[in-house]
Amino acid sequence: AMTDRQEEFYLLYMSGIRTGEIARRYGVNRSTVTRIISRAENHLRRAERLKRRVAAMQKEAENENISH
Repeated sequence: AMTDRQEEFYLLYMSGIRTGEIARRYGVNRSTVTRIISRAENHLRRAERLKRRVAAMQKEAENENISH
């Protein structure tokens, strides 16, 4: 699951705040911010893949119910 910090940094970044500014605000290195944002994006990609798989399974189950 995404950590609170990953979510916070990702939201700040997506709102247009640059990684250097996020780093300054939180007293961490810019590379740390970049790594945290990258991990947040990985969590989101995995969640999207999971949603697509669930949707495909539900559609398959619906099709099986229709054909029986």
